[in-house]
Amino acid sequence: MSNSWGRSGLWRSPHPACSSADVFPDFPFVRALSDPGPFMDAARYVVGAMMTPSHRHFGERLAASCRALSLPLALYEVPYVHRSISTTGADDLRYTKANYVRFLMDHYRFPVLYVDADCVIARPPTLIDQFLKQQVDFAIFNWLAQEHTEAYIPKELTVQDPHGAWTTRDRFYRFSHSIDVMSQSQLLCSGAVQWYNNTAAARALLANWQEVIARTPGTADDKCLDFAFNNFPRHDTLLRSVWLEKGYARYAWWIYECPIINHPEIPYTGEGFVALDELDGKRRIYREQLRQRKVAYVFPKDCLIDTQARTLLRLQDGTWRAAGAVSTPLWL
Repeated sequence: MSNSWGRSGLWRSPHPACSSADVFPDFPFVRALSDPGPFMDAARYVVGAMMTPSHRHFGERLAASCRALSLPLALYEVPYVHRSISTTGADDLRYTKANYVRFLMDHYRFPVLYVDADCVIARPPTLIDQFLKQQVDFAIFNWLAQEHTEAYIPKELTVQDPHGAWTTRDRFYRFSHSIDVMSQSQLLCSGAVQWYNNTAAARALLANWQEVIARTPGTADDKCLDFAFNNFPRHDTLLRSVWLEKGYARYAWWIYECPIINHPEIPYTGEGFVALDELDGKRRIYREQLRQRKVAYVFPKDCLIDTQARTLLRLQDGTWRAAGAVSTPLWL
């Protein structure tokens, strides 16, 4: 768990006071599908998620995982989400993630562990207890702070055996992408899981995030949060932030990472969102401050991973041939 204090004094909200009345609209919801009430006596934070009717089956899956671990889940159904969350979303700023987290803070008066509705909490999130003890304001997964970010996705192959040929869809994995530069002070996030303490500093970051979303229509909220964090006015408010371990924002493409908070499906590619590189003369990522990652990949980029036989395969003369064994534990 690495401390990060980010850059300072690079961008200021048009509303320096960052009050909810200045920045945030109301949050009218359809209904609350999961009430954290039964678990609140022992709780010190609320797990929060919102979903549209089309994602109800995901919400039910998340709720079941929280009940199994006695976690206080506040799950709200909304008519639609903002276009910063989905390219098919609406322009209604009431349904951003930033506004939803602020609503949960105001309503429950607790810190918030935000999770996307299509996540599952697979194991007790004990790291959150450390955040509370250390008074951490903000935590999220940061691609720039991890030595290993290699993503691997399924590859369909036709397998020939004595019984004939058949196509497998979930046995073989190939390299997809990685971020090969690093920084402990800048943020390049994936926002499926986010921690916000109920503090002035966390609320100020939420307010800045909401304003970047409002000013950059069509941009993904992850990119807006990068900008809000990397240009957060630290001299006004000290923000205590750390980076989540991959297991706490574990996407299906990290097959070598044990899931604690899991996104079981390969996520959406992000195509269709508007890019955000600069705003008000400030940049989303300050590339000159990044350093090159030097560690070897978990699995070679040119190899297929046979998760059933636990072998690596390399293409030679048009044929996939054994190139080594897989000793790394896998979670599929």
